Amino acid sequence: MGCCRSGAADHIAAANAAVSFAPAPRPRAVAVRRNFPEMCVMKPTFAVCAAVVGLLALSQSAIAEPKTARQCNDDWSANKASIQASGKTKRVFMAECRGVALAAPASAAAPAEKGQYATEAEAKASCPSDVVVWVNSISRIYHASGSRSYGKTRSGAYMCEKDSVAAGFRAPKPRGAAT
Repeated sequence: MGCCRSGAADHIAAANAAVSFAPAPRPRAVAVRRNFPEMCVMKPTFAVCAAVVGLLALSQSAIAEPKTARQCNDDWSANKASIQASGKTKRVFMAECRGVALAAPASAAAPAEKGQYATEAEAKASCPSDVVVWVNSISRIYHASGSRSYGKTRSGAYMCEKDSVAAGFRAPKPRGAAT
């Protein structure tokens, strides 16, 4: 007996007998099975169709064109406050919007010296009574929380201000001061 168990052979034999005008003997099931093998056609066909539909649904996202820089800039401008509130910078947002992988700065991944932290939260937890600063490990200058270089230089880490001064970092010179 086949896997479908629907009696398809009996239905086909009955349909063939109804078409002929002369009464014909009903064929034996064995003969019908040789001519029309009873096999599950619906189950494999359904599985193949479901797989094709699934692949098409997945491929639509792969086929979709990435947004242009202009479209991402427009999105940034329209939703700037909410995006910044979620903690994303424009650089990170643009990379996500365009579908480009953004490499983490090497300094944030592994601070080089003792007392340096990858995140501002780690530094604040370590020095609750001191101010957290961003130290630039190349220029040996530390930047306070409100400055434009805070957390932005290519190599650096977060530190407590007292620890940064003890490690040899200095405050930036005032703008317009003679060198």
